Amino acid sequence: MPGDRTPDSGYRASRTIAAIPDATAVFASSDEMAFGVLRALHEAGKRVPEDVSVVSVDGIPLSAYASPALTTVKQPFEELGRAAGLTTGTHSTVNTQMP
Repeated sequence: MPGDRTPDSGYRASRTIAAIPDATAVFASSDEMAFGVLRALHEAGKRVPEDVSVVSVDGIPLSAYASPALTTVKQPFEELGRAAGLTTGTHSTVNTQMP
């Protein structure tokens, strides 16, 4: 289902998914989107992870506070960017460190 990686888009998409009787899993393209998924499933009376599994990517620190616990895959974006630059031969000397 389409989404824009926001909690609201996860919520809207998962209201539709919750109406599918045999849906057993949802993959969200961001942790923030997964927060909306969790809310929509809860409102529909679906238990996570007993009825529906929810998995997302990002590994943002806030995901540790989700209830129920959020299964998330941390993405090493800086390392991936460096590897992409090495692969394509385009190296950058710009400092990408976050403050």
